[in-house]
Amino acid sequence: MTTVLGSVVETTYDRVFSTMEGKLQSYADAARETQLTLLRDQESERMLHLEAKMREQEREYADRVSRSRNLRIVGLVEKQGEDIQAEVLTLFKEELKVADPQIVQATRVGREGTGPRAILVRFKSVENQKTVLFNRGLLRGKKIWLDPDLMGPTKTIRSPSMKANAVSQCPNPDCKLPSTPVVGTALQA
Repeated sequence: MTTVLGSVVETTYDRVFSTMEGKLQSYADAARETQLTLLRDQESERMLHLEAKMREQEREYADRVSRSRNLRIVGLVEKQGEDIQAEVLTLFKEELKVADPQIVQATRVGREGTGPRAILVRFKSVENQKTVLFNRGLLRGKKIWLDPDLMGPTKTIRSPSMKANAVSQCPNPDCKLPSTPVVGTALQA
C-alpha cells in the first residue's frame, strides 16, 4: 500500500511540478517579453526625441544661415510713403561710404505708431552685409544703429545686460569684457 500511495504521490507531485514549471516558464517568458517591449518603447521614444531635437537644430541652423545676410537698422526716421530701399541705399552710400551695397530687399518691421520701426535689410551676400557693418562706426553720434539680424537666444546673450552679468560673475576682480571687437578702420571712399 505504501508503494501504491507513494507512486500516486509521486505521480501527482510530478504532474504538479511540471505544471508549476510550465507556468513559471510562461511567466518568465511573459516578463521577459514585457521587459523587451518596455525597452523597445523607451528606445523608440528616445529616438523620436532625438530626431525632433535634430530637426529643431536643423531649422535653427537654416534660420541662422538665412539671417546671416540680414541687417537691422534702428533709428532711421520713418516718413509717410517712403521708398525704404532708396533711403537705405542713400544711407549706405552717403553716410557709410559703401559704393555698391547690393541690397536685395529692405522693409520696415514692427508695430506702427511706436516710434520709427526697425528696417530689415537683406543683402545679396554675407560679404556685402559685413562691408556695411564694418563701416557702422561712421554713424556714431547720429542715433542710427546697425546690427546683424540675430536669433532670439543669440541676441539675448550679446545684450549689454548679459555682458555686465558675465563681468559681475567673473572670479577675477580685474575682469573686463571687450566692447565691440575692433576689426579695422572704416573704408574711405
